[in-house]
Amino acid sequence: LILFECVALWGLTERRWNWQKSAALIGLTLCGTSGVWWWLRTAEEPFLYRDLIWQSSVQLWREHPWLGHGLGTFVWVYPAQALFDTGEIVHHAHNDWLEWGVEGGIGLALFPALLGVLVGVRVRAAPWAVGALVVLVHAFVDYPLQNYSLRMLWGVLVTLALQERVTRGGEGVPAKELHSTPA
Repeated sequence: LILFECVALWGLTERRWNWQKSAALIGLTLCGTSGVWWWLRTAEEPFLYRDLIWQSSVQLWREHPWLGHGLGTFVWVYPAQALFDTGEIVHHAHNDWLEWGVEGGIGLALFPALLGVLVGVRVRAAPWAVGALVVLVHAFVDYPLQNYSLRMLWGVLVTLALQERVTRGGEGVPAKELHSTPA
């Protein structure tokens, strides 16, 4: 995802594609993510039980699809649908989207998607906001937004992207000025 983000950001900001700079960027990105690759290669089962947790989470979501079980209740309601028991407590669904659906229903699961669409529309004006979209994609296979600090940083990125200047006739104009009448 980091590689995709860097290449996409580069493509959005450069007028002419420079293959040498792109290759250097990809190389640096691969070096920076070597720890993740090492973990994926050496761990016996890096995603062990994740599919079962997802299946259980889907069942929980089906029980209360509109309003969910209540915010912060995943750890308490999960055991009712658990498909395995290792003696460990499952705190998260390893998929933020599923966990949002289980806890808050369809509305809570769709709200980040709506924010993602709004940010995606503005990526051309704010290419740095690609990071907020990448976090939403990452949330399909993990739970990055369960970390308070990351959630706050993501919220700041989304807020700044939504406040980014819009263009009118090639010049940047704050969005509120587009709707005001001249004095």
